[in-house]
Amino acid sequence: MNKKLTSAMIPLVLVLLFLVSACQAESVEPLVTSEPPAQTPIITSSTTTTPTDTPLPTLPPAATESLIPSSTAPKPTPIYPESHYISSIIGHEQTYELGCEASAAVDWAGFFGVHIFESTFQYALPLSDNPDYGFVGEVTTDAWGQIPPYAYGVHAGPIA
Repeated sequence: MNKKLTSAMIPLVLVLLFLVSACQAESVEPLVTSEPPAQTPIITSSTTTTPTDTPLPTLPPAATESLIPSSTAPKPTPIYPESHYISSIIGHEQTYELGCEASAAVDWAGFFGVHIFESTFQYALPLSDNPDYGFVGEVTTDAWGQIPPYAYGVHAGPIA
């Protein structure tokens, strides 16, 4: 049973981690300069009895490109609807008063084809006095709406 739960939760955890973390790529502008690179000084060893100068190779001046911004039209701002309905997600009524996070996670896993019972998911959560680290309270007996360490529930981190 534990292996089934673990194998069912791995895809869910990966999906939730992907959804929780968001990355935005930053564009990097190339560095263009009109100054040639500085020459590296030659350091001679103190054990050399007769220092000799090594001639540096001479390079013809390289043509540098100057980047001129082209006149491009600004990208239009996308227009989003006020609301949208995703028809393929099926939800269910949550079983436990403080189990809304587990209930939503089970519904979300079902959308991706991973079917988990809400009670199985709920009881697999770690227990803690801090909702950032685990479920706070007893899910079957405590009333909701308390302040930790009393019955509170759990934050998104332990769910993901």
